[in-house]
Amino acid sequence: MHSFAKQAPHRGNLLAKNTLKDFVRVARKLSETKEAIKVYEVGQYKDMLDINGNVVPGSWSPHYFGAAVEFLCETYFEVFGAEYNLGNVRSTDSYEDSESDTGVDHYAESLMHKKLKGAQNYRRAEPMAPVYIQTKGTLDPRKEFTTNDGARLPNFYMNAQAQALEDGAAYTARYILFTTGKGLHYKLDANSGGMTEVVGFSEIKRHVDGNTVFWNAMRKKAKVKQQKVTAPVDPNAKLNSETNALDEVS
Repeated sequence: MHSFAKQAPHRGNLLAKNTLKDFVRVARKLSETKEAIKVYEVGQYKDMLDINGNVVPGSWSPHYFGAAVEFLCETYFEVFGAEYNLGNVRSTDSYEDSESDTGVDHYAESLMHKKLKGAQNYRRAEPMAPVYIQTKGTLDPRKEFTTNDGARLPNFYMNAQAQALEDGAAYTARYILFTTGKGLHYKLDANSGGMTEVVGFSEIKRHVDGNTVFWNAMRKKAKVKQQKVTAPVDPNAKLNSETNALDEVS
């Protein structure tokens, strides 16, 4: 389980609502707090506080924000992983285990045989073949990542593909970008071989907005009080009930 679930401050505030937009917005706001800066900017936090211990204006913890999105990604693929043909999700920044940090944020495995994205028609997923996942948090849902924008996605591809070669999975490995932005600029996608599966803001939003069951999975791991799940109203059942009532009156 991602370490954010146990060590991050303000987890209750972060998980107060059930929409992706609120999660991202609040995560960024909380990253400006003294508590977040102290926990996640260990080597720099003193430079972010003034002599009175208050946060210097403009200071924030990118590590807190990034870890929050990684925690979101981990839970997302635990809940919806079957839709993406993947399972056994685990994070590099894990509370229980210590995966080596080589530029990959999460690991998973494919569940079944399936042709993979890209021009290389010889690439196919196989059961238990590795899946390498990178997360990129951003406040801009329209963000398209480029080669030299500071996100260092080429480093992810280089490290993940090197691991795939070492693991003997060059033709079966998969590469996923999970982002609260839009995805990859077409040039970066082409430069990386067109192999990246992108799960972006609009797709994540479609799965999680208003989905209390999903957010409760986040709350359970973070030891935050869960919210009541309201059963959806079946319009046909309501119509039948009203029809029966009319029959009784007549």
